[in-house]
Amino acid sequence: MFEDARRWNRQNIPLYTEVYVKVPAEVLAQRNQKGLYSGQAAPNVWGVDLTPEEPQSSDIVLLNDGSKPIEELAQAVLSHATSAK
Repeated sequence: MFEDARRWNRQNIPLYTEVYVKVPAEVLAQRNQKGLYSGQAAPNVWGVDLTPEEPQSSDIVLLNDGSKPIEELAQAVLSHATSAK
C-alpha cells in the first residue's frame, strides 16, 4: 500500500490499526517458495520492480526475519489489541 491509502484508512475506518510486517529483502529471497524474487517473476512484484513505501507511523511494527518465534510476534499484536480497548 501507499501512504495515501494508509492515511485514508486511518481517517475512514473505525478502530483502524496498522500492522507493518517488515521482512528484509534477503529473507524474502530465502523464503522464495513461488519464485517471485528469483528475477523470473512476472512484472509488478512488490519489492522487485515495485518500490515499497515503508509506513511512517504504524501502530505495530513486526520484524519477521526469523529471529523471534511467531508466537512472540502474535503476542505483540494481541497485546496492542488488549491495550487499545
